[in-house]
Amino acid sequence: MAGKKLSPLYGIGSVTLLTVLLVLCLTLFAVMALANAQADWRLSEKNATSVQAYYAADAQATQMLALLDTYAQQNPGHEEPPVLAADLQQTLLQQIPEAAAWNLSTTNEGEIVFLAAAIPVQENQTLEVELSLSYQPRSLVRVERWQVTPHMEGFTGDESLPVYTFDF
Repeated sequence: MAGKKLSPLYGIGSVTLLTVLLVLCLTLFAVMALANAQADWRLSEKNATSVQAYYAADAQATQMLALLDTYAQQNPGHEEPPVLAADLQQTLLQQIPEAAAWNLSTTNEGEIVFLAAAIPVQENQTLEVELSLSYQPRSLVRVERWQVTPHMEGFTGDESLPVYTFDF
C-alpha cells in the first residue's frame, strides 16, 4: 500500500470541463453585451436625429415669433384685422422663405389676429404653432399653441384582443 498513489477526488478532466464551461459563459456574456451596446448606439443615433430635427423646427418657430413681435412693435395696428392678417402673412413669407412649406393660415376674431403654422419636424411629426396678435390695449403677442403632433395617416391599430370567451 505504500507504493500506491491516492487519486484526487476530482480528476484533471473535470477541471478542464469546468474551465471550458466558464469560458463559454464569459463569451456568451460578452456577445450579449456587444449586442446591447450596438442597440444602444442605434437608439442614441435615432434620438439625436430626432432632437436635432425638433430644435431646428423650434428655431424656425421662434424666428416666426420674433418676427411677429417685431411686426407688432413696428405696426401700430390702425388697419382692420383682415388687412392686418393678410399683411402679416405676406411679411412672414418675405422674411422667412421656408415659411411657404409651413401651411400658414391667418384668421381674425374681433380685434385679435391668429397666425397658425405647421412646421415639419420629421416625416412623421409636425410642430404646430399658433400665435395671436392683439392691439387692445397695447400690442401683445401671445403663444396660443406650441405642440408636436404625430402624423396618423395610414395608421391602423389592432382592434382585436385575443380574449377567451366562456361558452356555458
